[in-house]
Amino acid sequence: MILLGDAASIPRPHTAASTSKAAANALALGDALRAWPDDTDRALSEWEQEQIIHGKYLRKMGMSMGDRLLFGRA
Repeated sequence: MILLGDAASIPRPHTAASTSKAAANALALGDALRAWPDDTDRALSEWEQEQIIHGKYLRKMGMSMGDRLLFGRA
């Protein structure tokens, strides 16, 4: 099973990143599968690492933006 975009990591709405994240996930997955056409496990592993980093970044940014917008704190 492959989870892409919002299914794998849901950014908070403050980031307005859901659609672009889903598109970037798909493009990056295509790149990884082309880079390792005979090793799907490696392709998925390489792709997943970057997606986890990006998902964590968006989570952090969304929380920060929400705190500023909703509570007026940095």
